[in-house]
Amino acid sequence: MKISVTHYEKTHTFEATQDDLPIGEVLEAMKGLLVSMGFHPHNVDEHFNTEFQWFTEAEQNLCQAWKDMQIDESLASESRAYESHVQEERDKLVEEYQNNLYKEDIDIEALNKNKFEGNK
Repeated sequence: MKISVTHYEKTHTFEATQDDLPIGEVLEAMKGLLVSMGFHPHNVDEHFNTEFQWFTEAEQNLCQAWKDMQIDESLASESRAYESHVQEERDKLVEEYQNNLYKEDIDIEALNKNKFEGNK
């Protein structure tokens, strides 16, 4: 039996001396071909339910924990960026309010008059 796969103009081949291989051995050969093509062994293991695994269950759990930690860190980073943006906007509003708080060129009576006339 011979299985060949061409990927990015490079051929990867599995060749057995006999043609009557059990399907489990053929699947193992396919897994090996996928890894030789550049797919990560962990991803190959996730998609094939075979006896042979590139990683033990403990190693897979460690990999998953690392992925989860990266996701948590990414979310925390996004949250910090959002909080920083919100704080900047608050600071701008406070500064604008304080800058306009004691301006003498504002006619308070005219503002109040317009405010009350608008309610009629």
